[in-house]
Amino acid sequence: MGKKKQKRIQQKIQQKITSPVDLKIERFKRQKINFLTPKNVKNEKFILTFFGIYGLLFIVVAVYLGLSLWQINAPFVHVSEDTNGTNGIGAANLARLGFFKLKFGLYNRWVSDISNKDLTGKFYAHHPIGFLLPTAIFYKLFGINEITTRLGPLFLSLLAFILFYFAIYKIFKDSRAAFLCSLVFAVLPGAVYYGKHLDMSPPSLAFILISFSLFIFHYFEKKRLYFYLFLLSIFLGGLTAWHYFFMPFGIWLFILFTKIGKLTPERKKYLWFLPILILFAFFINILHIYIVNGLDGVKSWEASFFYRSARQQFIPWLLTIFQRMQLNFTLLFIITSIIGLVFLLFKLKTEKNLMLFLPILLLPLFISAIFMQWSTHPFGPIYFIPLISISTGLLLYYIVKSFDIGGWFIVFVIFAFGLTLSIKNLNFFYDKFLILGKNDPQLLKDFRSQVKDNELCQGRNNFGIDLNGISNWYLQKEMLESPDCFATTTIAIKKNITDEISTQPTDKNFEGEPPKSSTLKYGLVFVENFDEIYKTDFYKKEIMLFQQNGFKSLIKCADSWCLISK
Repeated sequence: MGKKKQKRIQQKIQQKITSPVDLKIERFKRQKINFLTPKNVKNEKFILTFFGIYGLLFIVVAVYLGLSLWQINAPFVHVSEDTNGTNGIGAANLARLGFFKLKFGLYNRWVSDISNKDLTGKFYAHHPIGFLLPTAIFYKLFGINEITTRLGPLFLSLLAFILFYFAIYKIFKDSRAAFLCSLVFAVLPGAVYYGKHLDMSPPSLAFILISFSLFIFHYFEKKRLYFYLFLLSIFLGGLTAWHYFFMPFGIWLFILFTKIGKLTPERKKYLWFLPILILFAFFINILHIYIVNGLDGVKSWEASFFYRSARQQFIPWLLTIFQRMQLNFTLLFIITSIIGLVFLLFKLKTEKNLMLFLPILLLPLFISAIFMQWSTHPFGPIYFIPLISISTGLLLYYIVKSFDIGGWFIVFVIFAFGLTLSIKNLNFFYDKFLILGKNDPQLLKDFRSQVKDNELCQGRNNFGIDLNGISNWYLQKEMLESPDCFATTTIAIKKNITDEISTQPTDKNFEGEPPKSSTLKYGLVFVENFDEIYKTDFYKKEIMLFQQNGFKSLIKCADSWCLISK
């Protein structure tokens, strides 16, 4: 037998005795070799990068939503939630009665029927009302309740949060920087608590971050779509709050005075389009005020603007701001942000991309300096959220870059401590920082079916906030307010009472001839056991006014108010 023939026979035998398992192993080895080609190695890196970016995004979104959904169905009894009541009524009126019938205006008392009513001049129009629209849509789709009230602003806050994450990633090309800055954002008490408030500031902040992010996307990728979306965001953002306009104006100044290369071909577009669009959105708001309230409405807006921007004594004002910031951000994150800002300034010389943060970092300083009175509200520091997030996040990012595993350990310790402090502050918001008792809203929920329009008169309070908006939201009936609801009360009695106490301004929505007291059946009066600082003769005198008009029967009391009847 020849050697060649013998070799062929041995090969055939070997093929026959090779097991299927062996064949599979062999095929796998060949596939593995083929997979490790330069092309597939590149694909593998892409997959790892993709899951790295989106995996970290999933974590920060989960943290943010987990904290934000905490007590999303809670009653409106916490600090600043009078806005949920008054603005919620405005959104409900739009959803129920029609956007065009109400001229897209904010009427902040419940209206059952507008067919025979002229509401011109009676809208609340001191600021743009575009922030109401998401909640009005949620009301129309899913009904009027505490959850749908908060979902509108939370939806915008979440969208802005996600875009902000990608904007930071674009600037650094490092998912660690985006992750750490966003994680700081996600645990800040002010971002969590106020991010779901139905007021102008949370949606305004959301559009500030949306516009900033779209600007960054266009800066790096030069896609026309991003530029057009950026312009659209300016128009929509300008319909949420006056504070928003500092964002596009800051970007315009940034482009005008800095030349960092990549925007050079696009500078003319920004320098021309931004002022035009800012002015257009501004005058749309002024025109809307004129349409709903006439020339007197424009004058009222002007007076409100000067009141909110009134100068304050600097040291007391600064101490108040610092106190508010401690509650909204915790002392730990304030300290880390200060260190981070100093570090950031030194890094500007070597890392030019950091200059892209300047418009958003300077924004809260401009707002606080111009709207000094407004900034003293509990929610006044809300526009500092991006600054705190970026400065603290970048400090932690450079710690990780410098110390690797040891850096991550330091970051973990800081976040563990910071999260503990944040939850402590959130507990204070939800359990201690109250404007009503937790049982008060349920009293009106249970009573809602028993009362008809204009059968209940709301007593006054000396809290300095619109608690009547909350009671009206829960009652969901047209109601009247003391002392205007008492047509038969003598002028002498009214004067005796109102001269001795500091009264809340009467809402202009309810000026005019009040119904006769005989048409009233119920009263809602505050009691003085809510807090020590409110234990004055105010409520005794207010109850006396009701008693003098025939309200002497107690129906039921909750924590801070009682239902009474004739």
